[in-house]
Amino acid sequence: MSPLLGLTTLEGNRVRVRSSDALGEDSPALPEADLRRLSRSLKTIFSHFSDGGTRTERVSTNPHAVSIPHSQGTDPLLGQSPRVLLARVLRTAEDPRLTATHRVAVSDALYGLLEQVTVLPSKALRDECLGVATLTATLAVYLNRAGEAQAKPLRKVLRITGDILSKDVGSKVNELVIENSLCSCLALLSVHEDTSGVKAAMNILDMFLKKHIIDLEHLLDIASGYWPIDKARHRIQLPPKPSDTDKRISQLVTQLMQWLHDTDTAPAAGRVVITVFDLLQGSAHSTKSSLTTSPTLWMVPILDAVHKDPSLIDHLEHHLLPGLLRLRHASTYEVLQDLSVHQVKARRTGNMSAEDIRLCLVVMSGMEDLGSALRLGEMSADSGGGSELSYSQQISSTLLVHASTSVRLSALRLFNHTSSAAESFPNNALCALRETLPFFHVESDSKARNDFISIVKKLFLRLRGAIQRLINDYHKLRDVFLEPEPGSQLSPTGCLVSLQDHVNFVSWYTAFLVKELRPTSSYQQHISSLRVLQMLSDSGLCNHIQASLSRSPSLASEVRYQDVFSMTDVSYLFLSLVVDPFDDVRDAATSLLRKFSSTNLAVPIRSYSIEPDPKMDIYEMPRAVCSGLALALQRAETHIRRTGRADHADGVGRLYDLTYASSNGNYHCGESQDREGILAKLLSELEIYVAIAIQDFKKAVTSAPVHGHLIALRYLINRSDFYDSFAKSGEAGQQQWKHFHDRLIHCCTDIWHAVKPVLCYDSPEGHMFVELDEEVNDMGIKDVLSFSWRALKEARYIYGHAYLESSAYCFSSLMHVMASNIEYGPPGVEGGLNYEDFQTLGRLSFSQLAELRHRGAFSTVSQTFAAYCIRCVGSRNSTISDLPKFWYKEALLCIQEKAAALTRRSAGLPTMITGILAAYPHGDFFGQVIADLQSVAKTVAMISHDGAEMSLPQVHALNCLKDVFTNTRLGPATEPYLTDTLVIAMNSLENNVWAIRNCGLMLLKALLTRLTGGAGSNATMTRSSKLTYERYPVLADLVLHLLQQSCVRVEEWRQEPTDTVLFTASRPVQILFPVMEIIERMSLPVKHKISIKELLLYQLHSPSWNIREKVARTLSCLVDEQDMLNRISQFGEARGPTQNTLHGYLLCLRCIVHGEQQDSQADYVYYETLFLLLMDVYDRIVLFNPCPITTAIYLDIISHVVETYLTMISKDSDHASTSFVNAKDIERTLLKPHIVSTNVKIKAKWSQVHKTLRSQNNIGHTLTLDTLLAALARVSILFGSLQDMIGTAQPLLPGIVHDVCDSGSTALRAGIKCLDTVLGLLDIPRLPVLQIYLDLMTNTSETEIRALVMESLTLYLYSKGQLLKALELKQMLETTLYGKHLAEAVYLDQYACLTNPTVYYSALGVKGAMLAYAYTSESSDTIEVRRELHTWTRMLQYSTDEISDLSTRLAAVNSIEDFKFALRPHSSEACKDPHLLGVYIAIYHALIDDDEDIRDKAAAIISWIMSPPTPINDPDTAGNVSLSPAAAIPRMLDFLVKQYNNSELLFKEALSRLTRIGLEDIDSYDSTEAIAEAPQRFPLHLPPVKDLLETAMKEDTSLFVEEKKNLYIDPVQEAERWARVLRGLSLSVNILPLAFVLEAWVVDGLKCLIDVATHELDGPLGWTNKPEVFTLGIQVLSAAQVVLDWGKKGLLHKVDQVRLLLVKFKRIQVHPLWFREATDIE
Repeated sequence: MSPLLGLTTLEGNRVRVRSSDALGEDSPALPEADLRRLSRSLKTIFSHFSDGGTRTERVSTNPHAVSIPHSQGTDPLLGQSPRVLLARVLRTAEDPRLTATHRVAVSDALYGLLEQVTVLPSKALRDECLGVATLTATLAVYLNRAGEAQAKPLRKVLRITGDILSKDVGSKVNELVIENSLCSCLALLSVHEDTSGVKAAMNILDMFLKKHIIDLEHLLDIASGYWPIDKARHRIQLPPKPSDTDKRISQLVTQLMQWLHDTDTAPAAGRVVITVFDLLQGSAHSTKSSLTTSPTLWMVPILDAVHKDPSLIDHLEHHLLPGLLRLRHASTYEVLQDLSVHQVKARRTGNMSAEDIRLCLVVMSGMEDLGSALRLGEMSADSGGGSELSYSQQISSTLLVHASTSVRLSALRLFNHTSSAAESFPNNALCALRETLPFFHVESDSKARNDFISIVKKLFLRLRGAIQRLINDYHKLRDVFLEPEPGSQLSPTGCLVSLQDHVNFVSWYTAFLVKELRPTSSYQQHISSLRVLQMLSDSGLCNHIQASLSRSPSLASEVRYQDVFSMTDVSYLFLSLVVDPFDDVRDAATSLLRKFSSTNLAVPIRSYSIEPDPKMDIYEMPRAVCSGLALALQRAETHIRRTGRADHADGVGRLYDLTYASSNGNYHCGESQDREGILAKLLSELEIYVAIAIQDFKKAVTSAPVHGHLIALRYLINRSDFYDSFAKSGEAGQQQWKHFHDRLIHCCTDIWHAVKPVLCYDSPEGHMFVELDEEVNDMGIKDVLSFSWRALKEARYIYGHAYLESSAYCFSSLMHVMASNIEYGPPGVEGGLNYEDFQTLGRLSFSQLAELRHRGAFSTVSQTFAAYCIRCVGSRNSTISDLPKFWYKEALLCIQEKAAALTRRSAGLPTMITGILAAYPHGDFFGQVIADLQSVAKTVAMISHDGAEMSLPQVHALNCLKDVFTNTRLGPATEPYLTDTLVIAMNSLENNVWAIRNCGLMLLKALLTRLTGGAGSNATMTRSSKLTYERYPVLADLVLHLLQQSCVRVEEWRQEPTDTVLFTASRPVQILFPVMEIIERMSLPVKHKISIKELLLYQLHSPSWNIREKVARTLSCLVDEQDMLNRISQFGEARGPTQNTLHGYLLCLRCIVHGEQQDSQADYVYYETLFLLLMDVYDRIVLFNPCPITTAIYLDIISHVVETYLTMISKDSDHASTSFVNAKDIERTLLKPHIVSTNVKIKAKWSQVHKTLRSQNNIGHTLTLDTLLAALARVSILFGSLQDMIGTAQPLLPGIVHDVCDSGSTALRAGIKCLDTVLGLLDIPRLPVLQIYLDLMTNTSETEIRALVMESLTLYLYSKGQLLKALELKQMLETTLYGKHLAEAVYLDQYACLTNPTVYYSALGVKGAMLAYAYTSESSDTIEVRRELHTWTRMLQYSTDEISDLSTRLAAVNSIEDFKFALRPHSSEACKDPHLLGVYIAIYHALIDDDEDIRDKAAAIISWIMSPPTPINDPDTAGNVSLSPAAAIPRMLDFLVKQYNNSELLFKEALSRLTRIGLEDIDSYDSTEAIAEAPQRFPLHLPPVKDLLETAMKEDTSLFVEEKKNLYIDPVQEAERWARVLRGLSLSVNILPLAFVLEAWVVDGLKCLIDVATHELDGPLGWTNKPEVFTLGIQVLSAAQVVLDWGKKGLLHKVDQVRLLLVKFKRIQVHPLWFREATDIE
């Protein structure tokens, strides 16, 4: 290795290449102007050296003797040597303090110099300039500074450096440069905590490989020393792991792919990997191994990486796979076969991971992009053909209903993928989309919905192109084919058929989107449909279809396009959603309404009669009476007065905005359409409401909320044409505006005075501010606070938006919605505002920030205050522009005056300062503010000794600094002040006053978070290049100083031990934690690395457990295992570690071992060796150590090491023969000689601990012994299991478990958890283990322990996800299920749910597993099994109901999951036993559960049930289908209808769910009138619709609406689903009486709805828009469809009456979706 490799150093774990060391003597940095002049003068300078180097001797080589002056005339640069110029430029480029423009200048100069040097005619001069030091320093500059500069200038430097190195690869100089640079890059890539130079290192490697500067063999040789696994082995003195060439390539690719996780480094990492395989494919080396000729070599590391992090697929799709597929284009089919594409095509993806499937889809998409469609077509033909779908569509169509959201989206993306934007869909493809698209509209994840909407956007574009192409083809082919060929797609008839299919699909999807806007739909359905409708409107697809058909009458006569819903109906639904509880739904609905012209909004959207004429027939009522928009606004105002809800208030504001827009400036068409009239009405009502709030606050809260009017004014004032309504009146209009403006200011001022007593109270949440009358019993603190806060918030927003010039300064989420309006007032510089206006409103905001105590209130006001400051500074009037500076002086006074009134975050003072600085983001005033705050923060606190309040302005100053430095807008401006502020924050940690220390700590954390770009602390966190000791050198000294102060306190305690609590509370100890956070984020500074490391090790002597634990986590990244083991081995010696120190060492060792497992940097040989090293100190730490705590930690480390070791063996195919570790595997390890001896030592320790436990009466010591017993339990079970497996005369495990039971609950819990792990790893005979579980369940009295045992037993019964084999099953049934002890234990635990839910959950689980065994046995028909099954089913139905808590529902679905092998055995179809119907219904409960995890589990169970049997003779087709919850629901209902077509229970369940009436209510309702023919369980009547409607129409006027228990259920969808079930069931004689009941209920319901619609005015926000009412109407109409279907069979008597009522129903004014539902009834 060359001596230049010493130039590569580690700053902590941060790789740095010191170019200054390579260049020798240091010199000052060149100014930016000189560098730019140098770049322009390069040709002139180098023209002096064009004579072959004759002038070389005359050139001075002293860099300090020359300069680049600014004088004109003879250019002094002629006196500079190229080598000297290069050296000075390189030193300047290495300076980390350069600005962005300065770095661009130095990069351009460096590139120009290198370019000129390469063309020098003198080889000697070139060699002198381009020596080892210069080239090494150039690459070091790129490596260290590429992340701090623009990419292009330094990229040019790298490119020309590569050209230089590639010209003479074999020279000694280039070899040294290349070797040094390679080592630097690989060292940086191996340190995963540092991302600063990874991208640059990747680019260097890529350049070296592409330019053939190094070959692949050379790279592999050097890189092999940097594998993390080899570094881990080296730490414990193991030799590197040998590997062949293919494994070395795989290791290199794996290490490079780890950087694909980071968005910044992913493109570079992808390029390097592609380059590696490109060279591998074209090199002679590829013939040495068969692996290199197939995609396996790169597929294996890709699959491993994807399994570890599924999110990696997105980076693979964009940065890696396209390039690899381009290289392996000829063998892409092999890739698909390796990814089991045949299994995907066969719809058996249940056993495949989502990552494998997504990877398969990504590969197919990449193949199509590369033009492999022909090859895919051949694959489709080979697979059997017959389908119109392409091969990729055949694959993706099977995955559109997959359980994984990412798979579904990838499949839909591939399904729509095409090389031509005008390619049409085959009919079965459109059918597949119609079947599956609705499932995407219920996605709960917002990112998934966004991805889906982006795919649909492309779908619309393709549909539009396909429709236009089909129309063009039809016109072209119409004259060619005189006799159409119906079967040919190239005929006019074929074009017409395909065109009609596409048009029908568009019509269907549009209707579906509109139906999704029903009142009962979930938020996901609403927002998805609205956003898709927005895209549909933007695409012009529907208009394009109508226009295309209208232009061709012959085509229009053949192709029908039908708008299912009129624009009136759609507008009705949009208006109803304007008051939706979700802001984005309201915003989307309003946006769609705005797409209509103002004329369309002004005319009646849907006409309604305000008062129906009794003389007029209701079916002939006039349609043009009042505007739907006006009606919606009237009703919304009524709602806000009754409820005061925020969504209603915002809806009122949006409706006023729409009304204002629809008036279109028409001032004479009535007050409701007059813009001036709208403003006058709003402001007058606002003044009335404000006056009420001032006079009678409680009346305002209950009946006069102001925030609706304020929101409406905010929307109107924010309009760009707001002042136009005044401008048309000239001078009079300007006076009207001024009068409006003054009144509005007066309202805002009055609102502040009204709510000030509420929001300025120190603790507003717990104080009632007004005396309430007894009759106002529904108004509480929340109502008062809500009124006050919302009133202030909206008042602030009015002028915050009106006076804000640019939305760039909007910090609030609500302010982002609206654009700023500079045309609020008359045209002019100030927009009609004068000094008094700014002074009044600014002062009002300032006062609020100074006095508010409600955090939500002052955070809102701060945005308004910032807007005023920005507007003032932009004024040309100096008196106005100086206002923020005047307010700043008053802010400083507030800091001093309120120094005794402290809050943790100083209330509104920090936001006041940031608001002022937002107007001055740079300049001298900004620096003055920072300096003033720093000066106050550094002031020495005056401590009061007489008990008086202390004045602490330092607290406010520190909080202000925190807000300033965390403000993203002020980030660049605060950069120069970071160092000084860091020093202030660190020094504050040593202050004697707690409040200052606390605020200093918050400031420090805020600064660290800003510098690192993350939050929280973690010893393995990724370090940022922005926070380095090189950039902030003062930090190294501060860290050292604070650590020394803390260590002094530790030394004092060691000399004179005191109370540990007092020690922990001391200031030097408290400052240790932020210091640890700095070290974790930045590692150790090189300057004090050894000193700080020793100080950290000294902290392990601390008497505080928390400090030792914190320091141990930090040290785990700085020391190695061998160092800690050496220190631990000194325990017991004269100068060895104490118990506290030993505890710290062991904690550190545990962190190291756990970190190795998480980072996957070690193999099983590493853990094997580590185990042997640990056993060397076993006697000293365990047998001869009196401290139970340190002994327990040591035993935990051994347990973890052995468990991890066994796990690795089970996964290593070269070492383990099966997925379980068996005796043969243990025979080949180094553990075997230690198993027996370790068990003997553990048994001795057991005896020693039990003896000590019996002699101790101290509770504290007993608790520590319990910890030791728990550790001993784990180790005992682990090693006892190993000894039983390798063979013993008498099994040890039962005796060990018995001893664990006698050791207390803590040890037993630990033992059971260890037993779960052992049984999942080791191949132990099952029956002895079952006996152990039986003993545990019968001998343990503690209910929680029994619950834990049952959970463990459930896991064991389904070990590896499958039932036991037949022989073991029979033996287990004979010994356990019908063994009375176990049966009684489970039976008793069923009723423990009343006192201990945990036991109930466990009983459910073990019951499901045991019943699965019993049901699949030969004795499944016994009465006992049936009784147990019935009891369990009743438990499930109760537990899966929505009224049960989440844990109960989850336990129930887990129990069903354990039972699923009884529902469908492996080799047979799903069971049709009538006794299982209750289980299926419980599964349906879980499918519509509110919790996503429960739905996913239920869908997995249905996927198993619906999967075809596994063929015994064809294992290649084995596998299960995979369904999403939404897709599983219709399939399950179809299954129930088919298998239980005559079931009375299913009929009754369907009726209950259709009518939303509980089974118990149906059973008990009107049970006195029984019919002998009907079963006694059937009711004779359903509750009258009139009663149900009366209940549904009751209005809820509460301020905060109680959320539904299940937000996932859509009652309308439920009614429609179960109506289809009823239509599919057979009407047997036993069921017929209930059908008569339903028929009568439908007749009564239709009459009731018609009667109410006759007397109640409907329309937007009308009575049918209430979710409960709308649901009832759909229930009646769905039931009517059921009755009509049954009537076709001639079994019912009132069918004609139902038809007549439906005809009348269609003629009344009702909800458009009701009308459409009635129209669709056949």
